[in-house]
Amino acid sequence: MEDYLRFILFCNISNKNKKLFLEKQFIIEKMNNIVKRLLGLNDKEDDLTTSEPSKNSDGEYLIFYNLNINYKYFMFLISFLKTNFLKEIYFEQVQEVANILGGFESLDNYIINFYKKPIIYNPKTPKEDIKNEYIWLLLDFNCAYPQIIEERKNYLDNGWYTTGEKIVIDEKTLFYCKKKKS
Repeated sequence: MEDYLRFILFCNISNKNKKLFLEKQFIIEKMNNIVKRLLGLNDKEDDLTTSEPSKNSDGEYLIFYNLNINYKYFMFLISFLKTNFLKEIYFEQVQEVANILGGFESLDNYIINFYKKPIIYNPKTPKEDIKNEYIWLLLDFNCAYPQIIEERKNYLDNGWYTTGEKIVIDEKTLFYCKKKKS
C-alpha cells in the first residue's frame, strides 16, 4: 500500500483541476473521522464508511472534487492542520471547507480563542486615533543639525515615541510620534 494518497481538487484561479499528494499518516493523524471514513481509512461499518472511495482511472481520489472543495482553501486547511496557524482573512473560507468535511475541532477552537484575545489599541497615525487618546507630532529623524537632534531627544525623553509610520512632505521624511493625553 502507498504511503501517500493522490487527490484531485478544482482550482478557481486557474479554472483547472489540481493534483494534491498527502501522506497517508498525515491524514490518519490530522484529519477528522469523517474524512477518514470517506477515504476508506476507518474500520467502521456504516453508511458513511466506504471500502472503495471514488477514484479516477489514475487512482486519484475524487471525494474533495465531488464535494466541490476549493483547492486554495483546502490547502490553507492543510497548512493549518500542520502548523496550527491561519490568517484571519481566511477564517470564513477555511471554516466552510472544514464544515463540508464534518468540521475540525482544532480549527473551531483556534478561531474562538483568536477572538477572545483582547484587541490592543495602538494607532500609528492621527487618522487611526479614532478614540482621540494621543497628542501627535511629526519629527524629522534624518536631520543632523545639533538643535534638531536636541529637540528630538527632548521629545523622546518626555514620553513621546515614534510609531514607525512616516510621511514625506516637501521631500522630507517625517515620522509620526505620539504621547498619551494626560
